[in-house]
Amino acid sequence: MTEKLLYTLDDYHTAKAAHEGQLERFNRYDGNNPDKYASDIRSARETLHRIEVYLKRHGVLPVTEREAITLRLDADHPNAQSKQIVALDGRRYQKRFEPVSRSNSGKTVREWAHAWHEVK
Repeated sequence: MTEKLLYTLDDYHTAKAAHEGQLERFNRYDGNNPDKYASDIRSARETLHRIEVYLKRHGVLPVTEREAITLRLDADHPNAQSKQIVALDGRRYQKRFEPVSRSNSGKTVREWAHAWHEVK
């Protein structure tokens, strides 16, 4: 019996279309408010990112070489902290976090993503 996925490829395509629709809506806006639709765009981007990461982790979407390394290191070191350095295949990698989205003011990070970066 196969595990039922939380998200499907259809969910991904729907979220991607919603994000692109929000960006198009913003691009068509000719008013004087630079923050118009910002929260809608941010919400759509967060949803798309969440679905994309989930589907890549479950092998539904293809991953880049860097993403494959991140997935492998995440599996090997599930409790690794920020800036922790670990070894994989004779190379050293450091876990780093970066913001996916911020608040309207830009001061508060609403969602974080992480990746493993090779260190020399």
